[in-house]
Amino acid sequence: SRLHRTAARTSKEDHNVAERVSRFFISCRKLSNDGLIQDAAGGKPRFSLRSLSRMLDFARGQLELLPRDLAPVALYEGSILAFVTPLPANSRDPVLKLSREILLAGSMWRRISDFISASDCIKIGGFLVESGNAKEVVQKDAFVTTPSVAKTLEEVTRAVAVGTNKLPVLLQGPTAAGKTSLVSYLARTTKHKIIRINNHEHTDVAEYLGGYLVNEHGVPCFKEGPLVEAARKGWWIVLDELNLAPGEVLEALNRLLDDNRELTIPETGEVVKASPRFALFATQNPPGLYAGRKELSQAFLSRFIEIHINSMPDEELSAVLCHRGRVPESFATSIISIMHDLQIERSSSKLFRGKDGFVTARDLFRWASRVPRDREELANFALFLLAERARDPEQVETIRR
Repeated sequence: SRLHRTAARTSKEDHNVAERVSRFFISCRKLSNDGLIQDAAGGKPRFSLRSLSRMLDFARGQLELLPRDLAPVALYEGSILAFVTPLPANSRDPVLKLSREILLAGSMWRRISDFISASDCIKIGGFLVESGNAKEVVQKDAFVTTPSVAKTLEEVTRAVAVGTNKLPVLLQGPTAAGKTSLVSYLARTTKHKIIRINNHEHTDVAEYLGGYLVNEHGVPCFKEGPLVEAARKGWWIVLDELNLAPGEVLEALNRLLDDNRELTIPETGEVVKASPRFALFATQNPPGLYAGRKELSQAFLSRFIEIHINSMPDEELSAVLCHRGRVPESFATSIISIMHDLQIERSSSKLFRGKDGFVTARDLFRWASRVPRDREELANFALFLLAERARDPEQVETIRR
């Protein structure tokens, strides 16, 4: 009877919205179950009630700032956040098609940021991000926003936009794909202080939460770790190489990644409620392709908005090299060609085998930043940077050639 009374008070428009949302969710599940789309690991995407809840929470947060007639747009953007963003590029179109047909339902798509005005927010793409309170933010012009980077930047921005609960974001991609640089750029642009923790196989929970130290008076006192400090003060934090961290470190993050955004300090028993300005980002290389990277559980991954980043296309990489390294386009083309040749060589021999020997875009940036004056210097700089990794004269000759 309570359901009947609730339904009687619900408008026909709300019934229609609920029906469309339900139909969209069921249709996405069917796409997954029928094997028509895949996740990044080649399996069936898991669209759970958490996905649906995130979509609705995003739409509700935006509608608190938007005219009600933009409800279809808010739902559409929420569906991209929760259902489309975690998918690889080759599986996105079927879900986007469902979202346009069922949620937009003939309504015109419009940029959300065009309808929200707030003096304490900064516009990034189609969304507004609350401005931070960092007193000194060093602006760097080395970051280049190429088309693929701009697309990823908007996906990250959608997760932390004004009106959201600043969802945790996991960026997964190959080495030197610009994962950490992108988050740092967003933090600088929006004036947020950002700190970074590099994970490894022996990372300890104390490196996150803190521990007891003896002060100058010989008295033990608890010193909070960087994660606790960031959560209290509303800083942003990047957890690099997340899938290298031990299980007990990941376990300590669970409550902070939930909607209540709380952090428990075992040594003191204190429960720290994260500041509304706090945002957590994580990066990792794909498991299986890089040594030591483990496959994280689906239950843990579902707490993040997963964003998969591919290697930068050659034309965009060339533009970045020309901008950051101030080298002519012909030099940039040669640099990229040599990288591909060495990667092919790596796959067929022992040259550059292993994590530290992989020739990445980061090597190219270092190479170009030396600003070679001619092709002879271009070749010599490559030899200085890359040949030191070789293990025998034959490998050095391969690089020289």
